[in-house]
Parts: sequence; structure tokens; C-alpha cells
Amino acid sequence: MYTYCVDLILILLFASVVIRAFKRGFLNTVAGVASAVGAILAGVLFGDLLEGLLFSGVFEPFVTNAVHDVLSGASAAVDASLEEAAAALSSSVESLGERVGRLGVALPAFNENLFSGIADRTMLEQLTDSCAQQIAIPIAEKLSEIAAFLLVFAAAYLLLCLAFKLLNLVARLPILNEANRILGVAAGVLLGAVYTYLAAQLLSLILGMLVANSTLPAEVLDGPLFGFLTQGSPQ
Repeated sequence: MYTYCVDLILILLFASVVIRAFKRGFLNTVAGVASAVGAILAGVLFGDLLEGLLFSGVFEPFVTNAVHDVLSGASAAVDASLEEAAAALSSSVESLGERVGRLGVALPAFNENLFSGIADRTMLEQLTDSCAQQIAIPIAEKLSEIAAFLLVFAAAYLLLCLAFKLLNLVARLPILNEANRILGVAAGVLLGAVYTYLAAQLLSLILGMLVANSTLPAEVLDGPLFGFLTQGSPQ
């Protein structure tokens, strides 16, 4: 009774994707995927062009000031002696490094002797400035890299979507419209195969847990199409 239920769901999914692609045409069918893929490639290839500008003009000064304020607040909070202020600065640097390290940003290692032998407040402030800059640079570089990719991705995605919309208007001409629909079926078959395969993998995980818990009978996993997609051979 349950053997072909999953196969039926997968076939309906595949058929619906192909039919929808035929109705929408090739350009509308591939527009979203092609725009996303093209935007990702643009972000990877051209993000570097924007990264340096964002680093020097936005993130490096901003992050440096923010880190400096944190470190200055830690050392200024201790008024008893320079030794205690230096110890507070060292602790703040270590704590900040651990928190930033959890985000995948590698900070430079600071020698413990760096925070000893401080003669006056001017030297302490210079050390704070140096630590703030060394901590801020890798953080600013990572933020610049992410921001540059996202900005290029967004711009490229919008431009590609606009290009596909213009092409789709041209494809509505009588001669091109039929070709657009036929090619839409081909694109629908390809996308349908991908969606059906991904759906089968997801259903395999979900149904496998339900069968293991005796919520569903084991024959729900015995469909030939389902077995082919998840194991490479019919059940």
C-alpha cells in the first residue's frame, strides 16, 4: 500500500516543474537560478575591486576606533598603578581575541612581555593604539571581504534580473515564443531532475527516522524510483 507513495510524490514534483517551465518559457525558468549563479561568480571575481576601498575608507578606521575604545576603557578603568592598567589591557586584548577567534578571524599573537615594563601613561596609550590597530586590521579585512561580495552580488543580481526581463519581452514575439517554450521544457526537465533528486534525499532522512521510530511501515522506503535516487538502484 505504501510502496509507491513516495514515488508518486516524486513524479508529481518532476511533472509540475516541467509543466511550469513550459508555461513560463526558458528565460523565466532559468532567470532566477542563472541570475543567482552569475551574481555569485561576479562577487567572487570582482569583489576584490571593491574590497580595498571599503577597507581603507570604511571598515579599517571604524573598527580601529571601536577596538581602541574597548581597550582604552579597560586600561583607564584601573587608576591604582600602571602595572594594573597594563594587566587590564592585556586581559582585554586576550578576551577580545578569544571572542573574535570564535567568528573565524585569526588575530596576531601578543607577547606577554609586551605589557610589562611600561614607564608612563603615554607609553600605555601608545601600546593601546598599537594593539587596537593590530586587532582591527584582520577584522576590517574580513568585514570588507564580506561587504564587497554582498554589494557586488546584489548589483549583479539586479542587473541580470533586468536583462532577463528585457530578453523575455523580446521572446514574446510569435517566432521566438514557441522556441522559448520548447527550450523551457528542456530547462524544466533538468531542474525537475535536480529538484526530484534533492527531494528524494530529504525524504530519505525524514522517512528513515520515522521508520526507525515505527511511525511508518518500512515498505514506504521500497519504491523503485525512490531507491534509484537514494541508493543508485531500484529497491
